Amino acid sequence: MNNQQSRRLLSKTFGLAIATASLIIGVPTSAQPQVTPSPSPTRTPGATPGTPSPSPTRTPGATPGTPSPSPTPTPGATPGTPSPSPTPTPGAGTPSPSPTPTPGAGTPSPSPTPTPGSTQGTTSGTIVDVASADSSLKTLVTAVKAADLANTLTGKGPFTVFAPTDAAFAALPKGTVEKLLEPENKAILQKILTYHVVPNAIYSNTLQPTQQVKTVEGSPVSIKLEKNGKVTVDQATVTKADIKATNGVIHVIDQLIIPADLLK
Repeated sequence: MNNQQSRRLLSKTFGLAIATASLIIGVPTSAQPQVTPSPSPTRTPGATPGTPSPSPTRTPGATPGTPSPSPTPTPGATPGTPSPSPTPTPGAGTPSPSPTPTPGAGTPSPSPTPTPGSTQGTTSGTIVDVASADSSLKTLVTAVKAADLANTLTGKGPFTVFAPTDAAFAALPKGTVEKLLEPENKAILQKILTYHVVPNAIYSNTLQPTQQVKTVEGSPVSIKLEKNGKVTVDQATVTKADIKATNGVIHVIDQLIIPADLLK
């Protein structure tokens, strides 16, 4: 076959190919359905291939497909700025402290026991007035009046009186008090009572461990201050100290003290 015949055959073949292509293009699209490939799902970073993504949690009461309402912005708040935490109300959440009990409320506080050397305060009136107001010193007041010493002990002073209680007089032998109160025994009664009186004011906080103090009777009494605070006058013990009066001070004692010459 020569070159001219080859060109003719190639020309016919090319024309046949063009006709065939035109025939194929003219076929309707319904004859061959077109399949659109589905897009590949976007893979979540870190998710394991083949593991289905969890369905979103549905809010109770929310209608499917309904978007959640956007929160209402606080007036004056800057978008994106977190709202400040509320300032706690002072005392909120903190239990209130228990009220301090008022002294004297409820159960009354017991009266303090007088300590020898402590001041018991001033009672209005003279030594005789103060003694007369004390229910434990009735016998002493009676004896002072019987011995005509009331005027002396209401004088200017100052005086210190060691005052025996009614119990101290009652401890004497039976009939002794009644006998001393008789007019014919007035001198003896005066001697005993003035031995209980010192012509100046002596307070327990001025006492020495041991000292002798001259009395109105003329004889000295021995006063001792022990380490535990106990005060004795001769053989008697002070049970209540430093009861002030306008003209002196009273110290209550639990026994009578007798001048030495009357004990012979």
